[in-house]
Amino acid sequence: MSPMDEADDFALVPRPPGALEKAEPDGKRILSGMVSDTLALARNDSSLRTRPLRIVTMDDEPFMGEAMKMMLRFDLPNAEILNFTDAEAALEELEREAPDLFTTDWHHPGMLNGDGLLRILASWVVKYPIFVISASAESLEASGMVKEYADRGLNVTLLSKPFLLHDLRRLMSAHLGSEYGRI
Repeated sequence: MSPMDEADDFALVPRPPGALEKAEPDGKRILSGMVSDTLALARNDSSLRTRPLRIVTMDDEPFMGEAMKMMLRFDLPNAEILNFTDAEAALEELEREAPDLFTTDWHHPGMLNGDGLLRILASWVVKYPIFVISASAESLEASGMVKEYADRGLNVTLLSKPFLLHDLRRLMSAHLGSEYGRI
């Protein structure tokens, strides 16, 4: 790998792992060999740019899950959308492979409700956005639920039922950014 030209802000210089250095006298910021290699791999890994979005949805009401899938499919025809009606099955899928987005309702039967599901995801330290969809979103917001899970490292957003396609689009755009346009 060759260093960048003089006009660039960063130079990639081979260094032993852990040798992160501050600015050189000429003002260049130098990245360690380990960070440089990681950046080069990320730039060269075309799968990061070419695989379709992967979205996992969980709603115990089959009709609601299918409606969510149809709304997502409208804007993202090439996305891989996995729909679950059982929280335990959804959790198994999330453990198998991280999605770009996870949506779940808050109230569902069984031992693993929305709170239990988010507690498990927080213990896994997941970084993907999570949309919690609930008819009681206002009371969940007032209870401090979003802040509680944000403090645990989760990226949780409430979406109030019923919602419109433009509400979902706004959240998708805000949380997936340029990834949202990858259809």
